[in-house]
Amino acid sequence: MKKIIISFLLFFLLLSAVGAKADATASGDIPVTFQIGQPIAIDLIMPGNAESVRIKWQDLETVLSQKDSSNSENIYTCLLGTDLKNAKPGLYKLEVFWLEDNVAKTIEYTINLTTKEYPIEKLTVSPKMTKLSKETMARVKKETEMTRTAIRTNTPGTAPTIPFVRPVPGKYTSPYGKSRYFNGQFRGRHGGVDMKATPGTPIKATADGTVVLTGNFWFAGRFVMINHGAGLVSFYCHMSKTNVEEGQKVDAGSVIGLSGQSGRVTGPHLHFSLSWKGQFFDPRPLLENTTEKIILQIG
Repeated sequence: MKKIIISFLLFFLLLSAVGAKADATASGDIPVTFQIGQPIAIDLIMPGNAESVRIKWQDLETVLSQKDSSNSENIYTCLLGTDLKNAKPGLYKLEVFWLEDNVAKTIEYTINLTTKEYPIEKLTVSPKMTKLSKETMARVKKETEMTRTAIRTNTPGTAPTIPFVRPVPGKYTSPYGKSRYFNGQFRGRHGGVDMKATPGTPIKATADGTVVLTGNFWFAGRFVMINHGAGLVSFYCHMSKTNVEEGQKVDAGSVIGLSGQSGRVTGPHLHFSLSWKGQFFDPRPLLENTTEKIILQIG
């Protein structure tokens, strides 16, 4: 994993020297270009007395927890994402908010988002899988709302350690970001990765967390969603069996169920995805430890 360290220590030394008491704001550019759909890993090294640390990206905000309270360094980590359906190339603000001696402080960074080419996939499926009845449409609508609520779970937390645990050992069979056409009709982008998994293969939690939703949906089949904190949720689909319940805490690498071919699928596999505040991004770099990390030293 490549790491880039950016320090704003000088600004706060100058601020202290003039005895500033009002809200303080600094700004700067992050000299790295991120591609739409790819994860953004950030470590914040905060002043020792920093409290109530929050981060805001793409108009979405989450509260962070200290990575290790026993460590002398006041480090907060987070993973941010941009969804192919919503994000556009350009310059965007990344904002960090916190309290220091009861003084509200803010830093604004500029991140450059660029486009990335993703492949096209054309699938032939049974017409009954694309032409849904009114009853099925009503079911799908209800399940979609439940899924949206779950993936927008926003509890304070810190990003899991990279690399994440690989849910199944099988190879990738379909990458993130594919434009998908079913029977010649565009049906959207692939919001995760498909991984080869023969029926009955144990599926592992990619990181520590709490099960936020599980069930058997028309599209996803039997599935599990895990909240990892700080806006990060993982999603495991098309399982033959789930063996965890909502509200249950799980450890990284623990078995949460078995693979299968439930839901709308053309064959057995695991669909695995990661979301930050509802923005699905490519999980593969986090499984393979190829994510570029930015270390922001603030004081």
